[in-house]
Amino acid sequence: MAEFCKECLMEIYGVDLKKKKIIMSKDLDLCENCGKWKPVVVKVVDRNPVKRYWKEIRIKRDLRKYHH
Repeated sequence: MAEFCKECLMEIYGVDLKKKKIIMSKDLDLCENCGKWKPVVVKVVDRNPVKRYWKEIRIKRDLRKYHH
């Protein structure tokens, strides 16, 4: 898995992480973009639980279509 610091992740993917919940690593790790030792992003989660719930339902429904 690629490991990027928060700033590089926003730059590469154009993602506004201010509206998302971000889980960062506790230890310093090497960012694969800027090459600096920083905490890296472990997971990005939507803050809206209802939106996240419906997104998960949609993904499960789509997976069932292709596996049956």
